[in-house]
Amino acid sequence: MSVALRPIGDNGAYRDPDQGLRCFAHLIRKAHGLEESFDAQARQFGRHVLDVLETVIAAVYDAPGDPAQAEGAARATRPLLNALLEACRGSPPVPCT
Repeated sequence: MSVALRPIGDNGAYRDPDQGLRCFAHLIRKAHGLEESFDAQARQFGRHVLDVLETVIAAVYDAPGDPAQAEGAARATRPLLNALLEACRGSPPVPCT
């Protein structure tokens, strides 16, 4: 798949079905929406997404500019991100600790 460069301000990546990109703000907003759902499973999944995003964001902020800390943060959050990927694929969510 080739990636076309787009001018700044053009959110064509959001419209490209092959890209499927979302920024953290959109993901957080969608997770909050799920968390407020009438469906219990949707609420649980929304909470799971928020827990993972909050953990990843905190890890990024804790490791500014230090490659060793960044690698440690990546290693520490990888299981959470993998569990979220499995939840997105339909497996039951794993709570963040």
